[in-house]
Amino acid sequence: MPSPGLHFEARRFSIPPPVTGKDRFDNEFFETLLDFDHDGRPDVVVAWSRTSAQGFATLQALHNDGGGTFIDATASVFPGGVPSLTGARNLVVADFDGDGLPDLVVGQFQDAVAWYRNTGKAGPNRFVLVDSAIVRLPRGSNAVPELFDIDGDGDLDLFIGDASGRIAFFRNDGTPRSPRFTLVTDDYLGGQRVGRRAVPRFVDLDGDGRSALIVGSEQGGAPAVFRGLVRDSSVMVQLPPYSAPAFVDVRGIGVRDLFGGGAGGGLVYFRRVDTFRSRPS
Repeated sequence: MPSPGLHFEARRFSIPPPVTGKDRFDNEFFETLLDFDHDGRPDVVVAWSRTSAQGFATLQALHNDGGGTFIDATASVFPGGVPSLTGARNLVVADFDGDGLPDLVVGQFQDAVAWYRNTGKAGPNRFVLVDSAIVRLPRGSNAVPELFDIDGDGDLDLFIGDASGRIAFFRNDGTPRSPRFTLVTDDYLGGQRVGRRAVPRFVDLDGDGRSALIVGSEQGGAPAVFRGLVRDSSVMVQLPPYSAPAFVDVRGIGVRDLFGGGAGGGLVYFRRVDTFRSRPS
C-alpha cells in the first residue's frame, strides 16, 4: 500500500560559477551531497552542464560552513584542476572500488559514465579522474547514473537514465573492490515512461529499510516514485525542470530533506515537514 504523502517546503539559493569568466551558465545544474572535509556537515558537489556561449562543463565542490552558506572549495577537492567534461549531466557518490572511501561517478551528455576515484585516504576527500567511460549507454544519450545494490549480493549495480526517459540496468558481476558491469536491460521500468531525461535515485523514504526509486525528469513537477515496479505519487513536491533529486539528512534529525538542481542554475531545498511514520515490515 502506498505510504501517506511526503510534504516539503521549498527554499532557493544561488551559486556562483567556479571558473572566472564562465558566468553564463544557462542550462542544467545537477548536485549531490557528501561530507568531503569530514566536519560532520554535508557539503555539495555540483555539475554545471554547459553554457550556450562557451560550451563549458565542469564539477564544483562547495563547503558547508554550517551557517547556511556554501563556499567554493573546488581547487582543494579536485587537485588535478577544475574538471572539464563532455557535458556533465549528473553525478552520484558511492564507494566504487571497495576501499572505504566515497568516489564520484559522473554521467555525460553523450553516452559515457566517468569515474573519479577518492585518493583522500584518512584525510579530506580528493578526487582524481580514473576512467572517462567506465560504461556507455546501450542506446540513446544523456547518461545519468545511479548506483544501488538491487540484488542484495553486496556490490553496487548501475542504473543509467537516458534522454528518452528509459533507465538501463547493468548488473555488477564483479566484486565490491573490482566492479564489472553486464547489461541486463535497456528499459528497467518495462515501458513505463517518466518523462524525458530520466534521473534515477534510490532512497528509503519511510525508514523501513526498503528503497524506492525516485525519478526526476526534464519537465519537472512531482517526481515519479516506484516501489518495486509499482508507481505511486507519494513525494508531494514540484521540482524544477531538469531536476536531479537528492535526499539527505542535512539537519541531523533522522529525516531526509530534498535538494533539486535544475535549468538556469541554483538549488532548491525542500525541507520535509510531514510527520515521519515508518511503515510496518
